[in-house]
Amino acid sequence: MPILDQDLDAARELYETNVLGPVAVTQAFAPLLIQAQGMLVFITSIAGYLHVPYMGTYAGTKSSLELIAETLRLELGPFNVKVLSIVTGAVKTMGQTYFGDFKLPDDSLYKSIEDIIAARARGEDGRPRMALAEYSNEVVTQIIQG
Repeated sequence: MPILDQDLDAARELYETNVLGPVAVTQAFAPLLIQAQGMLVFITSIAGYLHVPYMGTYAGTKSSLELIAETLRLELGPFNVKVLSIVTGAVKTMGQTYFGDFKLPDDSLYKSIEDIIAARARGEDGRPRMALAEYSNEVVTQIIQG
């Protein structure tokens, strides 16, 4: 969604899911992580670096999560807990299935390109995407291998 058209309640929900959710899980499991001297892994996004139009709120959440991960890396280092931030791109996820009924507000400055924005939201931008299961298996394999 273009930032000028972004519903603020929807933006808050996205920040709750993509930023505060991982923080809450981290807080809940911190004692076990510290005891195990384990590893905390965050999935961020290349969108936090590329600044793609019409994805600003999403990109903001992923960039925020990366900053939190980097801060936790410093804060948890003394407890021998590793923190990894995996910058992800071009993966076909269920998140792209929610945009079948995408619609800009009637007074949107971007109404004339609504179909382009909707296609991008659905991951239909002409870029090949890795299947989610394949991506997940590769990530886990690489983490286990160190």
